[in-house]
Amino acid sequence: MYSHIGNTVISLLEGFDKEDIEYAVLRNYEDLPEIGHDLDMVCNNDQLTKIKFVIDDCAKKLNWEVVEIKLWKSHINDFSIHVFKLIDFERQQCLQLDFFEGHSIWSAPAISAKEFISRRIKERFYFKISVEDEILIRSMQLACAIRDNEQKRVIKLKNLIVKLGGEDIVRASFKQLPVQVSTHFIGENDKEYEGEFKRFKHQYFLKSLSQKPLLIIVRWLERIRFRLNLLTFSIPGVLVFLDNKVLKEKKTEFQKELGRWEKGNIITTSTILLKWNSKSIFSAYNILQKGGIVIIGLPILGVKKTNGLLKHRLLKRLRM
Repeated sequence: MYSHIGNTVISLLEGFDKEDIEYAVLRNYEDLPEIGHDLDMVCNNDQLTKIKFVIDDCAKKLNWEVVEIKLWKSHINDFSIHVFKLIDFERQQCLQLDFFEGHSIWSAPAISAKEFISRRIKERFYFKISVEDEILIRSMQLACAIRDNEQKRVIKLKNLIVKLGGEDIVRASFKQLPVQVSTHFIGENDKEYEGEFKRFKHQYFLKSLSQKPLLIIVRWLERIRFRLNLLTFSIPGVLVFLDNKVLKEKKTEFQKELGRWEKGNIITTSTILLKWNSKSIFSAYNILQKGGIVIIGLPILGVKKTNGLLKHRLLKRLRM
């Protein structure tokens, strides 16, 4: 017996096979069909219409509310993330499906969706990316985790890389890149690895630029636009201004509702601010960036009618 999310994952992947949709799971496939709440896959752009059909059909059968999030669309295919959020407010559950169209290194193209799909591997009832492709991505994630001082993630990624085949397979995976660069940094200690990997990204970008200058410049400019958009208009969180008096009366009720949503991964985090200053506003901005909900009390102009307000605001924001 699987959980509701597990049964949904099985139904989706069976639907993809039935509709001849070519996909590959990117990561966290070890316990499929059971996952936390987020399933990352790679697909070709021309498959998205059929993917939407399968998701809608599955959602109707299993009583999910589907929200297609369009906040992270880019003019460059492999920058875009096509996100579908399946929400069940009664069960307090959420399943997020992220579809990528390729992988880039410092805005230069590295692995296209077509290449991911051509090398995919069949595992029981699903397809996953090849070991070489996965270890390449994991190596990049490890460098970022070291840079950000995320020690638990560093240990987890190192263990995954060893499990996937270790240093030899890392070298083999880097050799498949369209732009060849040295991989002598593999096996260095953490800080040296992160520093050498940074130089690798720069070398990769410069070699790509020398081969296809116009393409790389266009992609670089779009990367800047896309990143700025992520920090401003595409922030996925929800900001709600409530009347101070109403918020004081309803604070406990809101805290319970938001707590249930966080537990079910419908939102990532939340905060309620009756009083605020520059420090708390900065903290609220970070919560909004992570897709959370921020409720701020105002002495005037705040909303007074709260029935169904949070659900309405959340769905409205996600559908923008």
